[in-house]
Amino acid sequence: MKVKIGVTEYDLKLVSDQKIKASFSDANDGDVDNTFVGGLVSLAQNTIQINKDLPLQTRVQSFFHECVHAMLDEIGESELFQDEDFVDAFSKQIYGLFTANKLDKVLLFLEDKKGGRN
Repeated sequence: MKVKIGVTEYDLKLVSDQKIKASFSDANDGDVDNTFVGGLVSLAQNTIQINKDLPLQTRVQSFFHECVHAMLDEIGESELFQDEDFVDAFSKQIYGLFTANKLDKVLLFLEDKKGGRN
């Protein structure tokens, strides 16, 4: 599946825990045996990998987390891109917005398709 973030199109992939940890280890020059890896964005390959062995909620949260990394890269925020605490906090806000609201209905309301009534 393709996901567009800014002007960049990413290949979204569901991969095994073993594969994502291997990719993470390659990208970070280290051992990740006991490291939680929910997702990984590769700017060089334009891919977002999500760990398919996780529960759905965690996969979705990981997707938003990796999207925030990609958004920060897109706007040239390399310092914030590296700030996992910021990325995690911001992605949780986006996840909450999407899951707590029926965004398709919000968009219809904002387009005034139903007369703009509350």
